[in-house]
Amino acid sequence: MTLAERLREEGRQEGRQEGRQEGRQEGRLEGRQEGQVSLLLKQLHLRFGEVPPEAEQRLRSATTKDLESISERLLTASTIAEVLGD
Repeated sequence: MTLAERLREEGRQEGRQEGRQEGRQEGRLEGRQEGQVSLLLKQLHLRFGEVPPEAEQRLRSATTKDLESISERLLTASTIAEVLGD
């Protein structure tokens, strides 16, 4: 194996390793976000009854920052619309 071939192979291996690490990180982030959505849906259901599909969809498409804000509003809001910031 020539020096150039070895360097290419090392570069490929480093690229694969970085890809795996990024994939694991993204997976953990998505898992935490899905857990946050699941908990919020349960809390909304316990507090207000059935959660409308539109509200569930808003939660599922919300950013992590938005979910944090929604979690805080849940403590004082009197309706699901208030929780969602409508």
